[in-house]
Amino acid sequence: GQQLQPLAQYMGLATDAVTKRMHLPSDDGSASVEWYGTSLPRRFIDAETYRFAPESLSKASYQRAQWMLRPLSFCAESMELLTSTCPHCNWKQVWRYRSSMKRCAKCRESLLDVAAGRLAPHLVKCAKQAAMLVDPRSEVRRRVLDSLPDPFRSWSAGEVFAAVVELGVVTEASTSRGNGGLIKKVGSGDFSDFTAEHLVG
Repeated sequence: GQQLQPLAQYMGLATDAVTKRMHLPSDDGSASVEWYGTSLPRRFIDAETYRFAPESLSKASYQRAQWMLRPLSFCAESMELLTSTCPHCNWKQVWRYRSSMKRCAKCRESLLDVAAGRLAPHLVKCAKQAAMLVDPRSEVRRRVLDSLPDPFRSWSAGEVFAAVVELGVVTEASTSRGNGGLIKKVGSGDFSDFTAEHLVG
């Protein structure tokens, strides 16, 4: 509490707002963290890699919380595919060296000079709903939960999102496309092969 007060004051935020952004371990003893009032598996959150959507970043120069979520390979605002590499020097962007949201931490060139791919149109509606489950705003999460059938509407948004992710992984493994490799990768926190197609089935 008291240690956060100077940081909160510097950021112009209340101490509890800073605490929410820290994604502290859940009180239930599981490998979960608090995500803006819901609980998510810790392996879903990438706090090291700086992922971004150039179009969204050009409109408003701040990192969207959902860009930290490994299962989301896209920006819920623009439906751009997220990237983490500089279009000029190909350096993977990490938070440790960030001094600008819009410039490469290594070569200092613009990160906005890339035409990011977009989510396929047939995936947009379901992908947007999945992303709403992990929106930082509780009223957005509640709205999507209220649209779900029982028993899912009584679950937490984090539980529903985790179930959607796990279902996508299991579906991949049960089809002729998969051989179980995705289950092992995602189970260890490696979502590099997990796409929006897995998320929305």
